[in-house]
Amino acid sequence: MANVQYNTVVEWDIAMADVGYADADNGTVLKGLAINGLKITTGAPAVVPMHWLPGALVQNIIDGTQYINTGSTASPVWSLVDNSGGIGQAAIQFEDETGSNLGTSGTVNEFEITGPSVSANRIGNKVTYTVGAPGPTPSPYDLGVAGAYNTMSGTALTLTLNTGQLFTTGNIGYGSIAGLGTPSYGTGALDNAGLAAGEAARLSLYNTLKALSGTAIITPSAIEGDNYGYGTGVFVPGVYTTASAIGMTAANTITLNGAGDYVFVSTGGAIVFGATDNIVLTNGAVASRVFWVANNDITTGSTDVIKGNLMSGGDITIGSTNNIEGRLLAPAAITIDGTATNLYLPLA
Repeated sequence: MANVQYNTVVEWDIAMADVGYADADNGTVLKGLAINGLKITTGAPAVVPMHWLPGALVQNIIDGTQYINTGSTASPVWSLVDNSGGIGQAAIQFEDETGSNLGTSGTVNEFEITGPSVSANRIGNKVTYTVGAPGPTPSPYDLGVAGAYNTMSGTALTLTLNTGQLFTTGNIGYGSIAGLGTPSYGTGALDNAGLAAGEAARLSLYNTLKALSGTAIITPSAIEGDNYGYGTGVFVPGVYTTASAIGMTAANTITLNGAGDYVFVSTGGAIVFGATDNIVLTNGAVASRVFWVANNDITTGSTDVIKGNLMSGGDITIGSTNNIEGRLLAPAAITIDGTATNLYLPLA
């Protein structure tokens, strides 16, 4: 626009016309027609007719945003320019999946998208972020310091025929110990110094779990045959309660299907597993969030595969050759009877 003058301009506007720039914040002194402008306030320029050519650009010197006149000289329409394909700052307008604006457009120097799995894909000036599904919510059932133990007896721990008996992870606490030899602690250790605090944490959670209400167990003495709409012997996260003893008959399997907490509560009896019983975890179920809570004793058979935290109101007795991913937590005696019984803290 060099050497272009208008009869209506003043000296300030002549200079403006020569360089093609106008003060977009000062409409009272804006004269003539401009193809470029500068702003020192955020947001779009004011709609002032007969001063901006179609396609005129106004640059904000504070935040770097640019607006373009997509209308006419008589009726300017200011649209934010997408600079995301260039360098430096970019004016970004966020929208949800329906196209609705999530906020006022403006310059973003840095932003962070977090989630369990975030990926980004850029095509031209468009960047698409994909956030994976959120993980399971944390369990509301916290063992506190008792969670460091895989075996905790408030009175006595008895090991019988314990050749090959292995406590692969987690600490062991007891009032006294008896039996043949001593077990291998793996990565755990004997920790009686923390036993009092551990017992207090165990008792607190035990009382909480025992007071829960939930789905009534259909056949307490043989839960492997129950069907709650997901298949025989299949349980989804939830609380399952009965005033009777809970049991599994020999050589049977139950499946815990899905991420979440599984709480099996006998408010008035014991929990008894038969020989060669098996607990299977699928689709995100983890042993750390499975709780077997008995008013009285808990007993396993031989060659069982047990998942979860065994929390008794009385004694716990473990049969021979068991494989237990979980914890044995009792206010009274714990007896582990047999060879090649492995106990380890829940893997997750």
